[in-house]
Amino acid sequence: MIIDPKILAGKAIIKDTSISVDIILELLVNRTTYEQILEKYPQLEQEDILSAIEYSMEQLKLNPPELTTKGFYYTLEDEKIKEYMKLTTEEKLKWLEEINEFTEMVLNEKEKQFRNKLRAAEI
Repeated sequence: MIIDPKILAGKAIIKDTSISVDIILELLVNRTTYEQILEKYPQLEQEDILSAIEYSMEQLKLNPPELTTKGFYYTLEDEKIKEYMKLTTEEKLKWLEEINEFTEMVLNEKEKQFRNKLRAAEI
């Protein structure tokens, strides 16, 4: 990962590209497959996608989410991160898909509409 205030306003990007970690994560959240990402961004490699996921997990560990008005939040423990790091690429992508499916189940209709508007860059 590279973080340079002169590139994409200091967002974390994959080395030697202008592709941000945010873009990769958004694609994964939207159920874009690993193969589709590599097809869309041929300059990427499998390790780049994994690095983006690992970087994001580390950021979550350093800056855990706050308690929300819904009364729940999550934390990442060192042991869970170590378990995750042992997964294969396919297992990691399956895990991300399961998280996305769970998120879709727990969101109410208004939250789903808001999420869709964010994805479409309407807000």
